[in-house]
This record gives sequence, structure tokens and C-alpha cells, in this order.
Amino acid sequence: MTTVRTIPRNKQGFTLIELMIVVAIIGILAAIAIPSFLKYQAKAKSAEAKANLKGMFTTEISYYSDNSQYQTLNTINYPPIGNMRYSYSVTSTAAEPNFFGSTTGFTVGAWASLGNNGINDEWAISDQNNICNAQLGY
Repeated sequence: MTTVRTIPRNKQGFTLIELMIVVAIIGILAAIAIPSFLKYQAKAKSAEAKANLKGMFTTEISYYSDNSQYQTLNTINYPPIGNMRYSYSVTSTAAEPNFFGSTTGFTVGAWASLGNNGINDEWAISDQNNICNAQLGY
């Protein structure tokens, strides 16, 4: 009598259904994670502007204490740090007379286009150390 041996099928790989389920799960996770990632990325980029504005504020105040006037960024010799996504400028502003009798102040501005939406991210700090965002109103 001859015995017939059955060869066990090697079960290797995945079925099409299993692969489609994995792709669907990855798609759902990406749809949840990408907007959060973009929000935190924009926050990190705006941190560059806030850090540089604070540094420029300190430099302007130091320059004023030595020279009794505020000046441009080139004159005060402040090199912004970071990847320079933002452009910076200093403008003189009229202010109330202070203890030393000065009637001028300054505002340092930073602006950049950080996304593909065409909206600029704009920050400013005044001689009173008030930092604000033009779009958010704070």
C-alpha cells in the first residue's frame, strides 16, 4: 500500500485584507497626528521670533542707557540667532516722557511667511517690554 504524504503549505506573507486593514490604520493615525505636528512646528518657529525680540529689546535698552537714544539693528549690532525665518526691523515711536525726559520709544517687529497659506506670522515688542502677535491679538 502506498501512502500519500500531504505536503503542508507554508503559510508565509499576508493576505490582501490584512494589508488593507494595516494601511487603513496607518492612514487614520496620520490624519490625527499631522495637524498636531504642524501646530507644534509653527509654535517652535515662532519661538525663534520671540527669543530674538527679547534679545533685541535688551540690546536696545542697554544701548539707550549708554547713548540716551534708540537706534536701528545695524547700529546696536544685534545679530539675530536661529535659522532666520523672520525679518526684523526697529521703528522709533512717540511715547510719554519718562523719568529721564525722553519722549521716544521703539518697537521691534518680526515677520515671516511660515506656511503655504499666504498668511504672515507677525510679532512685535515695544519699549515697555510688551510682546504681541498681530494675528492673535495678544
